Amino acid sequence: MQRWRTSLDRRLVPLGLAAALLVLAVISGSGILGVQDQLRVKVSEQLEDQLRDRVEAWEDNFLELLDEWIQDVGEQQTLLERRQMELRYRVKWFDSFYIWNIAPSVATRPESARASYMTFPTLTVPEDTLWASVHPCLRRAKFQSLASASSPQQTAVAIMQMCANQRPSVRLAAAGEAAGAIANSGDTASALKLLEGTGITPSVSLRKGMAKGISPYRLVQHRKLYADLLILGGQEAKALDQMLQTAFEIAELNAPDAASVADFLPVLIKVFVERNRKEDARLVEEALHGVNRRIRAWEEVANRIIPETNQPSSSFTRFVLDQYRQDPYLLYYGSTATGKRGTALQMDQSKVIANFLRVNRRYGKPLIITDASGTWVAGPKLPTSDLEIQVPFGKTLTHLRVSLSTESVEASMVGLKDQWIVPLVITGICVLLGFLALSAQLTANRRLQELVRRQREFTTRVTHELKTPIAGIRIMAENLEMGVYSTPEQRVDMARRIVSESDRLTQRVDEVLAIAQTRRLPAAIPFEVDEPIFEAVEIWGPRFEQHKIHFQVDIGEAPEINGYPDEVRDAVGCLLDNALKYRDPQTERPVVQLSLENENGWAIIEISDNGLGVPPKQRTQIFERFHRVEGPHRGLAGGHGLGLAQVAEVAKIHRGTVACLPNTPSGTCFVLRLQGVK
Repeated sequence: MQRWRTSLDRRLVPLGLAAALLVLAVISGSGILGVQDQLRVKVSEQLEDQLRDRVEAWEDNFLELLDEWIQDVGEQQTLLERRQMELRYRVKWFDSFYIWNIAPSVATRPESARASYMTFPTLTVPEDTLWASVHPCLRRAKFQSLASASSPQQTAVAIMQMCANQRPSVRLAAAGEAAGAIANSGDTASALKLLEGTGITPSVSLRKGMAKGISPYRLVQHRKLYADLLILGGQEAKALDQMLQTAFEIAELNAPDAASVADFLPVLIKVFVERNRKEDARLVEEALHGVNRRIRAWEEVANRIIPETNQPSSSFTRFVLDQYRQDPYLLYYGSTATGKRGTALQMDQSKVIANFLRVNRRYGKPLIITDASGTWVAGPKLPTSDLEIQVPFGKTLTHLRVSLSTESVEASMVGLKDQWIVPLVITGICVLLGFLALSAQLTANRRLQELVRRQREFTTRVTHELKTPIAGIRIMAENLEMGVYSTPEQRVDMARRIVSESDRLTQRVDEVLAIAQTRRLPAAIPFEVDEPIFEAVEIWGPRFEQHKIHFQVDIGEAPEINGYPDEVRDAVGCLLDNALKYRDPQTERPVVQLSLENENGWAIIEISDNGLGVPPKQRTQIFERFHRVEGPHRGLAGGHGLGLAQVAEVAKIHRGTVACLPNTPSGTCFVLRLQGVK
């Protein structure tokens, strides 16, 4: 019962330790993964704080610059157009500025009166563009031509003469009417020459034409007519290039001037699309967006901001955002230090965002701009689910958010992953070592159980082998005592048999004592290894001859070794004994071979046979104590499974090895390697 409990304890203790290690690994892994999650949260919080600081710093610098411009531009009385062009050239995101006088009474006046308080920009040529087309001089010239049935050329001359002393817009309108009359007759070249004679050709910019008192509308119509005549004359490419240049000049006009010619740009886009000039169409479309933004911003200032800033108790918002349109504008406005003038700065929102991204490019992480709903605005295009950190603009673009992707957060954790990887690796190694130790313990338990089993078998065999001679001796002694053997020869024979059984009993007792006692070897001596081998041959040669086994011996030169010659002789004798005991009875010509040779300073002793052999799976186990190979024709061989264990011990004390190899075509080959003296 006690033995059963001990065996059960040996099985349960490793299983309990394995379960404890597994639980510990799960707890440690969960804790480390929890640390990783905490680290990720901490990194996210740090990145969010850093991003918020960068947004606030950019907004503070941006507002400081805008406030400086409001004071500078608002107090400026002259050269406002030049100052505006300078800012447009120097700052890509700047578009226009608007200046007005602050007067509280303007809030109660009609819109036309409110607009009159704006000092910049104003209409450059305050003229009704349609009025020039119906001027009396034009009507008289047309009436006179119809009454006299004049030719187109005569009609053109009459128009130019009657309007020669009128304003520039009227003269340009008259030139257009005259050129149109000539072109209708098919004389395109004369019509072009007439338009060029006015001095207002496409090479004259819109601003220069406006400086001469010609309205933008009249100038653009004049250019359009000129381009149409070029197309009729077969100069389409030149005409389209001039129309594209006109679009660029319209995009540079201030809102009051651009309002009268903005409708020309959609027409021009259609022309370019029809003629497969897609890039030019795209450029004109960008110009159209810019003009529309400028006009809407100007209307916002005139119709809402000016009335609000002219109320005595007004508290107006500094920013105006137009985020719901395809081409949104951005306004920032305020008053000068004296409080007498108001200034609004118009900006291109997309270019302001681009400036923010460029300034923060050194941040090292790609920033994404979205609106409040998560819709992409600028930066790398990523799904909303990939945006992990979002920080709003608190002072400027309040409808937008600055975001960081999950990939950016992961990249920030690369240098910090050791904080959780190292403990995880250490824990994994400890758990692995624990399981290896448990595996070793289980293996040791199995080996211990195997040894116990072998010891039991050994005890059973030894007990049986001891009882047999003892029983024989007892029987023979009783027979002698009872006088069964009466003749002297019988008594002598019986006494000899008793002595033989006693010797057998003594041999078995010596074997048991050899196992129980620790072997004490004398001091090692150098000797020639062939000497103990010759002794073993002298002992085992007659035995092989007696059993009709062909014994082949090949003793070559071998190095001198340092050790114990008797032990080497016994080891070789044990291997020869096994070759004799485990011979195959069905083999007609059993053979045992013994050889000795020198291999790089090692003495190689090889003993092979063509006997029963050793199964492959047991060729290493046979060198363990009490291990025997069971099977047919093996039970009669005797032995206790100790001989090969002693051979392995002899090899070890001589700093060598012993191995069991298969022989060809059958049998076993034992190779004993002993290290020579260097």
